[in-house]
Amino acid sequence: MKSAGLRNKPIDRRHLSMDERQTYNASGEHGDRVTALKRTKAYKGQMAYAQNKPMKTTTTTPGTGGVNKGIGIQRQRKVDASTNRKRTEGLRPEMGRKPNIYDKLNTSYE
Repeated sequence: MKSAGLRNKPIDRRHLSMDERQTYNASGEHGDRVTALKRTKAYKGQMAYAQNKPMKTTTTTPGTGGVNKGIGIQRQRKVDASTNRKRTEGLRPEMGRKPNIYDKLNTSYE
């Protein structure tokens, strides 16, 4: 088992006698060392992957997109349309009431 640069790498149990091997296994030291070695190898693998993965080509910062900005733009557009409509209604000249043509129309069938 490669040591991944650890100083306390697991002891090769092939060179131990059966009694020593049983004592070493029962102490839990072998399991602790193997676990430490696995964690170290996983960490080194993650670091190597992070170094070799392709760089991002698009920059994203908070607040540059998404639903919230779209809603804000829509709300502002509606406010602008409302104020524009009120302004143009104020600029229109006063018109007299048009006569109701139905008042003069004879609708009886006699």
